[in-house]
Amino acid sequence: MKHQGTKGPVLTILVVVSVITNLAHARIVHVDIDAAGANNGASWADAFRSLQDALAAG
Repeated sequence: MKHQGTKGPVLTILVVVSVITNLAHARIVHVDIDAAGANNGASWADAFRSLQDALAAG
Protein backbone atom coordinates (compact mmCIF):
# COMPACT_ATOMS: atom_id res chain seq x y z
CA MET A 1 0.00 0.00 0.00
CA LYS A 2 1.33 3.41 -0.98
CA HIS A 3 1.57 6.20 1.62
CA GLN A 4 -0.88 8.99 0.71
CA GLY A 5 0.75 11.77 2.75
CA THR A 6 -1.12 14.44 4.65
CA LYS A 7 -2.38 16.66 1.80
CA GLY A 8 -5.97 15.34 1.96
CA PRO A 9 -6.57 15.84 5.68
CA VAL A 10 -4.71 19.17 5.73
CA LEU A 11 -6.77 20.48 2.80
CA THR A 12 -9.98 19.38 4.50
CA ILE A 13 -9.01 21.16 7.71
CA LEU A 14 -8.17 24.34 5.80
CA VAL A 15 -11.52 24.30 4.02
CA VAL A 16 -13.42 23.81 7.28
CA VAL A 17 -11.51 26.63 8.99
CA SER A 18 -12.16 28.91 6.01
CA VAL A 19 -15.90 28.21 6.09
CA ILE A 20 -16.11 28.77 9.85
CA THR A 21 -14.16 32.04 9.54
CA ASN A 22 -16.46 33.30 6.80
CA LEU A 23 -19.54 32.42 8.85
CA ALA A 24 -18.12 34.26 11.85
CA HIS A 25 -17.84 37.41 9.74
CA ALA A 26 -21.36 37.15 8.34
CA ARG A 27 -23.75 39.92 9.27
CA ILE A 28 -27.46 40.52 9.00
CA VAL A 29 -28.46 43.26 6.57
CA HIS A 30 -32.01 44.55 6.70
CA VAL A 31 -33.93 45.49 3.53
CA ASP A 32 -37.28 47.28 3.65
CA ILE A 33 -38.67 49.37 0.81
CA ASP A 34 -40.46 51.60 3.35
CA ALA A 35 -37.44 52.31 5.59
CA ALA A 36 -36.92 55.98 6.32
CA GLY A 37 -33.71 55.97 8.37
CA ALA A 38 -30.05 55.98 7.39
CA ASN A 39 -30.50 53.23 4.73
CA ASN A 40 -27.36 51.39 5.88
CA GLY A 41 -28.99 48.02 6.68
CA ALA A 42 -28.04 48.09 10.36
CA SER A 43 -31.63 47.78 11.64
CA TRP A 44 -35.18 47.71 10.33
CA ALA A 45 -35.46 51.48 10.85
CA ASP A 46 -32.21 52.03 8.92
CA ALA A 47 -32.76 49.27 6.35
CA PHE A 48 -31.62 49.50 2.74
CA ARG A 49 -34.55 50.31 0.51
CA SER A 50 -33.58 47.79 -2.19
CA LEU A 51 -31.95 44.38 -2.30
CA GLN A 52 -29.60 45.64 -5.03
CA ASP A 53 -28.24 48.36 -2.69
CA ALA A 54 -27.77 45.79 0.11
CA LEU A 55 -25.87 43.40 -2.18
CA ALA A 56 -23.70 46.22 -3.56
CA ALA A 57 -22.73 47.23 -0.01
CA GLY A 58 -21.39 43.69 0.45
